[in-house]
Amino acid sequence: NTIEVATGGVLAFTDDIVCKYDVINAGTIQGGTFTGTVTNHGTINGGIFENTLPESNVINGGTFNGGITVSATINGGTFKGDLRNYRAINGGTFHGVVNNYGTIYDGTFFGIVNNERIISDGYFRSLVNNYSTIRNGNFVNTVANEQLIENGTFGFAVFNNAIIKNGKFTM
Repeated sequence: NTIEVATGGVLAFTDDIVCKYDVINAGTIQGGTFTGTVTNHGTINGGIFENTLPESNVINGGTFNGGITVSATINGGTFKGDLRNYRAINGGTFHGVVNNYGTIYDGTFFGIVNNERIISDGYFRSLVNNYSTIRNGNFVNTVANEQLIENGTFGFAVFNNAIIKNGKFTM
């Protein structure tokens, strides 16, 4: 069974209400606990999501326990599974592996980050593999640089195979 939320529609539950159905969202999800697959073409403002989101548009908040692929924007939320980002991360807390093909503007990252595009800022507590550009950020664990570091604060080892233009190294 599938619930479809139309453009302009709202699906709103309290987090203690469990939705076991798959959801295709073109509107807004504002709460609830979802155990089925949620495909988000609209906006998620909150809720608890137990399974993988195969694709997602705008996320403003919520707790995501499975993996997720984002082709739009993350403005906040707690992400416990692995994440593929193809657009923008503006904030949130991330515990799984993040494969970044877009831009990270902010957030707190506890898992490994594989950066294929741009890190503009954020707080990184685990290994960062940089294959493109780091513009700024606070890095308290190892950074493996294969391309370009323009700036940032680095509190642990930086393994550099390319260019470092600037930065603060506090090891």
